[in-house]
Amino acid sequence: MRKSLVSLLIALLFTSPLAHAQNTTAPLPQTSTNTDDDVLRINTNLVQTDVSVFDRKGKFVEGLQQSDFELKVDGKAQPLSFFERIASRGGDTAFAPTAANASANGDSTVTPVVEPSRTITFFVDDFHLTPQTIARSRAVLKDFIDKQMTPGTDGMIVAASGSVGFLAQPTSDKAALKAAAQRIKYQSRAALDIQKCELTEYQALAIDRGDRDVLAYVKQQFAYNNCGDENVVRSRARVVRRQAALLNRSVVENLEAVVRSRPASSTRQIVFFISSGFAIDNSEGDINYRLRRVTDQAARRNVVIYTLDARGLSVGNLDASTDAVSDIANINSTFSPNYNSLAEVSQSQEVLRTLAADTGGRALLNNNGLENLVANVINETSSYYLLGWRPEVIDERTNEPKFRRIEVGIKGRSDLKVRTRRGFFNRSLKNDANAVAANSAAPPTTPNAALNSALNAPNERPDIPVALYGIFTNDAASGSTVTAMVQVTSDGVNYGDASTSKTNANNNAVRQATVNLACVLLNEAGKAVYSDGRDVQLTQAAEAGQAENQSSGKLVTGFTAPVTKPGLYQFRVAARDALSGRIGTKFQWIEVPEIKPGALTLSSLIIAEKMRAQSAPAADTQATSDFTTTLDIDRTFRRAARLQLQVFIYNAAPNTSTRTPDVTMELQVTRAGKSVLNAPAHPVTLTDAKDISRIPYGAEIPLASLAPGLYTLQATATDRTSRKSVTQSSDFVVK
Repeated sequence: MRKSLVSLLIALLFTSPLAHAQNTTAPLPQTSTNTDDDVLRINTNLVQTDVSVFDRKGKFVEGLQQSDFELKVDGKAQPLSFFERIASRGGDTAFAPTAANASANGDSTVTPVVEPSRTITFFVDDFHLTPQTIARSRAVLKDFIDKQMTPGTDGMIVAASGSVGFLAQPTSDKAALKAAAQRIKYQSRAALDIQKCELTEYQALAIDRGDRDVLAYVKQQFAYNNCGDENVVRSRARVVRRQAALLNRSVVENLEAVVRSRPASSTRQIVFFISSGFAIDNSEGDINYRLRRVTDQAARRNVVIYTLDARGLSVGNLDASTDAVSDIANINSTFSPNYNSLAEVSQSQEVLRTLAADTGGRALLNNNGLENLVANVINETSSYYLLGWRPEVIDERTNEPKFRRIEVGIKGRSDLKVRTRRGFFNRSLKNDANAVAANSAAPPTTPNAALNSALNAPNERPDIPVALYGIFTNDAASGSTVTAMVQVTSDGVNYGDASTSKTNANNNAVRQATVNLACVLLNEAGKAVYSDGRDVQLTQAAEAGQAENQSSGKLVTGFTAPVTKPGLYQFRVAARDALSGRIGTKFQWIEVPEIKPGALTLSSLIIAEKMRAQSAPAADTQATSDFTTTLDIDRTFRRAARLQLQVFIYNAAPNTSTRTPDVTMELQVTRAGKSVLNAPAHPVTLTDAKDISRIPYGAEIPLASLAPGLYTLQATATDRTSRKSVTQSSDFVVK
């Protein structure tokens, strides 16, 4: 095993010439506030509408031009001024081009613009799920994590009850998503009705509205189970109806908060709303208004909601999961009221239909193949058309926002199905008083306060490009540690003007930009277990054309924290330009396994770029000194380079005869789930292992045969003595 990469990592952490550190007080996490930036300003800005077009077989229709589309607002045709064909980023597509392929007249071929990434959000209404549908929902989430998560896709899992907690945030880390899915649990309905006989929301609403058939049915159910007479039924109906209205409002409010938390985007964002539905009862509250607010926020953030009925195929008949007797007439020879259980199912699904239709999605109902439905939606939403148009000036003298209805069609093609959102509000609907108070909080006035605010925000901030590379390692002396390698580029950093230049040791005029850095390590409950902060400087030539540029446009530094307990942790790093106040942040989950005898474990994959010096000969047999190795924090490598890998294998079992471990390593490079490079299982040498419980392994992978794009490197270690295997992976980009 080569030791150069370990030495490189240590050097970068503690002696990097690019990062000059000063001790500062480390900011700590605080309660975050989320400001509402309404991006849909109807009177002045270009409005973007995403549109999917399918043929009769449900296949996406390619090759449409701007001139094929017709867009109307409130029945009046609107001229289109912008047009793109969008394709979501995947492993078999190159990363996004530098310029958009927009069509001005729609008569030329439009090359699909590739999104940099996208987030798939699952909002689980656990208040309206049974233990059976909770299990089904978890199965959907597991299938998404295991099969639908590809490089360039983030996931987020949120529960209406808040049970997911700190794990409810966008991430590409599968371990974090699986932990979030495990927190989805059954929420007892005892909060609504603690009595013996069940009274559903639909039944309570129908009885309170005077439905005699439903009343007669429930009366017989109560009488058969000795739960009370008609007066008891009516009293409980009023209580259940009011409590259900409060619970349903809470669900919709939390859904709105999830939609509102998504950053404003010109590209489509998908939310799956998993529920068993509920009855809309506007007379006991403002549920319809709350649903309109969800639609409003979805339009402003380009969010499309797909709703899933977790009950699967609903036939409407009473079954073993229902706490009711299906036919009392056969038991006591009395009249059996006309109770239409299909009507209850249909009414509970109405909210699912409304949310999906109003935001441009689909209601996925009465189907037991929920996993396949999710996979189909992810596939069908990976391609769409983006239409840009400028609405005419709207008279806003009225205080009430007005809903503007959108219709999109394909000229002369009535056979095609067009799916888009139904419309938008001409301005944002009024917020609650508490939301207004939170959004009107005074902005941070000190660097530490600004960094704290950014670290506590629900989403990353891109004003300054920040790259983060989290690494887990373990050694006998210090135990388990995690390291955050941080890279800040000169983009977005202010160096001041010529008046701020200084003279360096080489007598050249240079300018310096100061960046305030803060790093915090949080456990899966969101509690800080480590924090640190420092000021760093980027240096560049004071005049254009001057040769010296000490920063090379990048700054690299590191933060290392000891970890005493295994589990999920998250690094959050914030970088603030001291002169302009602009801030960039990056978040990354890192899993710390339990290191114990007999538990085969791998460290994080440490990957770097190994490149020949330009003056060196081209032969592969040249001296090692002819190569330079760079730990690229953003893991973007040149095709002419080699990818250098290092990983540590912990606690492989010693062979009974040789008293030494017998371990093999298999390496695989994949793109879109397909293998493009493979090093079959081969023995791991113990030559460099001073401690056989911590075996170093290294390899080099030439990248010349790989086309530019996003890849995944997967390393699988197999202990042939204990017959155990363990895998680690890391994404990287070839440019």
